[in-house]
Amino acid sequence: MEAQKLYNARNVLKDPIGFTERTGTVKGKPFRFAHRGHLYDVYRDEHPRIVIVAGRQVEKSETVNRKLIYHGWTRSHTTITYTAPRNEQVTRFVNDRFRKAIADSNKGILENSVDKKRDAKTAIGISNKTIFYFGSAWAEGDALRGISGDMVFFDEVQDITQTAIESIEKSVSHSEIKDPKTELNGKCFYTGTPKQKGSYYDRVLWGQSDQKKWNVVCEHCGHNQFMSMKNIMIEDEGEDTERRYFGCIECTEELNRENGHWVATKPQNKMYSGYLFNQLNMSWISANQIWRDFITMDAMTFNNEVLGEFFSGNEQPISFEDVLACTDKSMSLLKYADFPTVMGIDYGSGGKSKTIITIGYRAIHKGKKKLIIAYLENCPIDNHEELIAHIMGLKEKYNVEKINGDIGYGSYENQKLFEIYGRDAFSTRYVTYNNDPKKREYKWKNNNTLQVDRTYSMDRLVDMFHREELVIPYKKPEEVEFFFDHYTALELKFTESVTTTGKKLYDHSTPDDAFHSLNYVREALYEIENRFEWAGAEREDFDKDLFEDWDSLPSENEW
Repeated sequence: MEAQKLYNARNVLKDPIGFTERTGTVKGKPFRFAHRGHLYDVYRDEHPRIVIVAGRQVEKSETVNRKLIYHGWTRSHTTITYTAPRNEQVTRFVNDRFRKAIADSNKGILENSVDKKRDAKTAIGISNKTIFYFGSAWAEGDALRGISGDMVFFDEVQDITQTAIESIEKSVSHSEIKDPKTELNGKCFYTGTPKQKGSYYDRVLWGQSDQKKWNVVCEHCGHNQFMSMKNIMIEDEGEDTERRYFGCIECTEELNRENGHWVATKPQNKMYSGYLFNQLNMSWISANQIWRDFITMDAMTFNNEVLGEFFSGNEQPISFEDVLACTDKSMSLLKYADFPTVMGIDYGSGGKSKTIITIGYRAIHKGKKKLIIAYLENCPIDNHEELIAHIMGLKEKYNVEKINGDIGYGSYENQKLFEIYGRDAFSTRYVTYNNDPKKREYKWKNNNTLQVDRTYSMDRLVDMFHREELVIPYKKPEEVEFFFDHYTALELKFTESVTTTGKKLYDHSTPDDAFHSLNYVREALYEIENRFEWAGAEREDFDKDLFEDWDSLPSENEW
């Protein structure tokens, strides 16, 4: 009998649900899955690549934490990595989630297994020789490149770059864990809150998954439905007893949102096992709360954080579809150029922030004059002199007629290049010209700077994407796809004012350096194509002494 009990106990602990309920506690009470039936399949899913797309406050981080613990304690000699975009996020997870769950485990059963010699902020070992590594995936995930393991848990994956994800994924390529169906080595678990439509998280991780959604079955009429805002109905409208509730689309009776099951909406996709967690399906979040958020939140935030949906609209000026429409699968990036081109440079600050170099030219493509990209580079050089030498080499190799870089981190490089090439090397400073956004102001006297209105300048490049006036060679996608997320990173915002009509601003929460590098190419081409346009020709300058600043005049070579 004792042997049977021991056998049963071991079987319970092999099950992620049983293990979590036997070992876990929450606020001093046993961990239970009551009112969380949607988690059973997620915990027990054995697919090697699991993706969760989630709104806020739907317990996705707790799910990551519990699955992390289960896999570590039930499989010996396993190397497991947890990563999030920034160090502070990783530290917070380790202290507030992972370490706390171990310390508060039932009768300290998990704490007793921790190897005190391997108990640190970045690595924790346990008695079965399993080790957990914790690190930031910032930039290209350099901090985790050297770890070869069996499992990787990506948290807040929406803010992790494609390069970092792909780089860290490779750490499990030699794992002894192998899925017989997909023949993939190791396990990867991805969770996050969606942002823009067209991102890597959307089109690859979620887009190539089976996209399971929680299907609620009405207990009154048996109607099956995926929850949406149409399910939020009103009772006793206009009365003191008015309330909103989740009702059946078919019969309007109140729904039990726990009475459901997962349905794969794209069952043909086998690469990832995907689950959508949104607040509509969480029984502890009321219809009144969601309706309040719907009224008060902006559209993008509501779609992302409540509905768990990727958002596409005016708030995302350039979509992934816009970028793809500008690609040409018959063209490759050039190895060199024997015709004139221009170079745009967005300088990095060093370390994780790389310098983006774009070289392009204007030519007829399919009957229309377009800006064609000849060369793209995510340049890792952060030594000033080495970077200048590299740029000079590219100038000769690609017959670059003008070099245009940003004035921020590249002030030293810009000045040196100006000393070498004169006005063939200049920099662009973004400013704000509220009354005249088309204004272009040249500062040649003390430096080689062109000032342009930031929003107006960026608008011009956004328009080129929309009008398909750009050509991105796409014969070798791996050479250019890294930069696509930069192009789609822009977020359009409007500031409100009680005294004016407000202002349109471009912002970004993920890197957009490649966009600006390309925009500097566009500005350099404009300089070449409008070489007779100078400040003295502008009408508002005629009331001044036309020759008060000799440096503002075009050089003799520009007449």
